[in-house]
Amino acid sequence: MGEGPQTMSSREIAELVEKRHDNVKRTIESLTDKGLVSFTPSVETSHEGSGSGPVEVYRVGKRDTYVVVAQLSPEFTGRLVDRWQQLEAGGAVAALNDPAKLRNLLLENVSIVPV
Repeated sequence: MGEGPQTMSSREIAELVEKRHDNVKRTIESLTDKGLVSFTPSVETSHEGSGSGPVEVYRVGKRDTYVVVAQLSPEFTGRLVDRWQQLEAGGAVAALNDPAKLRNLLLENVSIVPV
């Protein structure tokens, strides 16, 4: 079972830059219209304070999150970098719990020295 590329939700971006989620979604849509970023629509269950229905969020790749945050709030780019490092570290931990992935990581990083 293969995993797709890591993404961050528009809701996570909104929390990182302390902006309203609808404003973040509009920015993503505007940047997409200009051909600068792309996203995948998704539906998540709502969280506290946002009502009881599902909420449409956008799943945005790493490169495009930098473009979105730079547009929304350049001073929060550091928070975005920190969050991606957390997500990537989580992926590394998940790989350590999967024997096949761990084996592949080890094989990729082993140097064979002739005797």
